[in-house]
Amino acid sequence: MLGGALLLRRRLFDRAATMRLAKPAAFGLYLLVSVLYFGRPLWGHLTSRYVGQGADPVDTYMWSLSWWPFALVHLKNPFLTKYLWAPTGVNLAWTASIPLVAILLSPVTLLAGPVASYNAAMLLAPALGAFCAFLLARRVSKQWWIGLWGGCLFGFSSYEIAQTMGHLALTLDFVPPLLAYCLLVGAENAATAAFPWKTATVAGLLLALQFTIFPEVFATLTVFGVFFLLVSWLMVPAARARLLVVVKALAGGYLLALVITSPYLYYLSFKVPFAGLPNSPVAFSTDVLNLVIPTRISFLGDAFQRITRHFSGNLAEQDAYLGLPLVVLLVAGTVAFRKNKWVRVGAYCLTSVVLASLGPLLQVGGRPVGVGPWALTAFVPLLRDALPGRFMLYAFLAAA
Repeated sequence: MLGGALLLRRRLFDRAATMRLAKPAAFGLYLLVSVLYFGRPLWGHLTSRYVGQGADPVDTYMWSLSWWPFALVHLKNPFLTKYLWAPTGVNLAWTASIPLVAILLSPVTLLAGPVASYNAAMLLAPALGAFCAFLLARRVSKQWWIGLWGGCLFGFSSYEIAQTMGHLALTLDFVPPLLAYCLLVGAENAATAAFPWKTATVAGLLLALQFTIFPEVFATLTVFGVFFLLVSWLMVPAARARLLVVVKALAGGYLLALVITSPYLYYLSFKVPFAGLPNSPVAFSTDVLNLVIPTRISFLGDAFQRITRHFSGNLAEQDAYLGLPLVVLLVAGTVAFRKNKWVRVGAYCLTSVVLASLGPLLQVGGRPVGVGPWALTAFVPLLRDALPGRFMLYAFLAAA
């Protein structure tokens, strides 16, 4: 009997140890994949080469990584500078200046330079996104392996790979899955609480963090978050008590985020000191064929260049490739588990995001064929200027 008790205790100890190692093991695997996949050209050249291509990494992100520590050390206004676009200057609140990221990476920047700091952020970003999606998928599925593959699907998606070509602010996409995970945990643990203070605080910090990374993603996260909650409320009446917890937590979170980001919002209210038109939503929308035909950023993408060269936008924004195998798997899974209301919610949200990403003008192989779903926002301020192709971030999250 004593031997049986000792054996049971050992098994419980081994299981607890395995559970403690589950999260570090997942993050370690994701980081290893990111370094091996994105970092191979950097080996031995961390301060002289960088992940991606083009001018954006240097002109926008490396400059910002240097600017914020410099401005704070020399007691300069970090939002307004005349070091760019002299003599008029630039309001950096209207640019992708990644302030908090620059401050957090300032030790690396000061020790090894902005190129090394930029590379560190770009290699860490896919691993962080994958790990946060892993937390969410594992919480839903209760299975480590399922969570691991869900994290891979999100963190190393076509969206992520495309954006690593030069858009650090879009590559750092770990907040949406982490926010969803925290709200899910809060709803499960505080369904009877008068107000979920802890969940609201965490949500507020995450929302503020996303705002400082890239306000555009903050805005689209808000729009699609409200949409997902509305769909869930209508399709799963039995979950309305828990959804109400989420709504309360988000309301408190947005208020906290508003307070934290108030200096940023203050400078956003200033008139932009240089003229320029926003990018066209038509030019940066998802081509229907891109959902199943890969571009050069994907495996075997070179074989389809005769088709993909006609896609609108540039290679870094052609990020919608789901692939036929995944599409078939998603459809088959939805059909097989169609009686599960949450499966139907996920399928509906995924389909809606993909349709929205097609933009205001439907394009097939680069040719316009009709009006797209996003044309409904043509008269909505801010939303009409959003780039629909970037909505695929939420499509890959729903798929994961």
